Amino acid sequence: MAYGKEENKVFETLTFSINKTTAGVLMIWIIFISLILLLLMLDSGSFTRKAAMLVSLKEALGWSAVWIRWTFFRRVCLFRVTSTGGWV
Repeated sequence: MAYGKEENKVFETLTFSINKTTAGVLMIWIIFISLILLLLMLDSGSFTRKAAMLVSLKEALGWSAVWIRWTFFRRVCLFRVTSTGGWV
């Protein structure tokens, strides 16, 4: 079916092209989100088959403190490496 010039202009303005860079970034996001969903399904399905342990507030705060300290340690090391151009 042939369209007139006006219809072609409207069609061209409504369509958009995806270049290779955009397609690559889109593919990376799709893979990343798929991996996250797969890991969530794995976690909710296979790791919870046995009876769940009740976590106390003290234990939860302790593990939170461990992870926060680990994060600060990594950031300090990264800051020292990037600010001096190498290890101090």
